[in-house]
Amino acid sequence: MPELLKDFKIAPGTTCEVYTPGNDQIFLGKVSAYDGENLTIVDRSGREVPSAIFKSVIKLKLYLSDSDAAFLQGQITGSNDEMWRLNELVLLTAEENRGEFRQRVSCRTLIHCISGRAVGTDQEVVYGRLANISSGGVLVGTKVRIYKAGDLLQLGEVEIIPEERPFQFLCEVRWAEIDVKETLYGCRFVDLSAREQDRLYRAIFALQRKAMQQQRNLRR
Repeated sequence: MPELLKDFKIAPGTTCEVYTPGNDQIFLGKVSAYDGENLTIVDRSGREVPSAIFKSVIKLKLYLSDSDAAFLQGQITGSNDEMWRLNELVLLTAEENRGEFRQRVSCRTLIHCISGRAVGTDQEVVYGRLANISSGGVLVGTKVRIYKAGDLLQLGEVEIIPEERPFQFLCEVRWAEIDVKETLYGCRFVDLSAREQDRLYRAIFALQRKAMQQQRNLRR
C-alpha cells in the first residue's frame, strides 16, 4: 500500500462517490469499515448496491471533511447485495483527478451577481446556461464577460431533471474562459446543505443512468 494512503484517516460514515475507471458515476455510498487495507462501502441511502464483477477496478471520491476530498482507485475483492469490499487501494494524483467526475447537462439558469463588478449594473441579473455539473460545482456559460474569480453568483431555477424541483445554487467563480460565442465560468458551490446535496446526487445519477441506457440502446 502506498505510504501516502496511510496519511488519510478514513472513518466509518465517510461519504464517497463511486465511479467506473472511465468516470461514469455508479452510486453514492459511504464507508462501512476500513482496516488499513480493506475498505467496505455501502449505499448511502441504505438501498442495495449494484452487482459487481470480482476484481474489477473502480474509483472513489472520498469526502474526508467539508473542504477536503481524496480520490482513490481500488479493486473489488468481495460483494453482496449490501456492500462492496475493496483492496489494492491507490491514491490518485492531482493530474489524474483534474477535470473528472462531471456530468454534462443542458439547462438554463437566471444568474444574479451577489458580489462583484456586475452589482448595480444592467448585468447584475442575466440568463445563462449550465454546461456540466458535479457534486462540488458547475460550469456556467453566458454572454456576460464581467465576472471574475471570487465573485459570488446565485443561480436560480436550475431544472436538472423534471423529477426534481428546480435548484437554487450559491457559488463562487473560480476561473473564466472566453469562448467564441460565450464566456465559461468554473464555479464552486458555497454552503450547499446536506439535503440539497442529496437531491443533487439523485439528479446527477439519474442523468448518468439515462445516458448509459441511451448508449446501450444504440448498441442494439
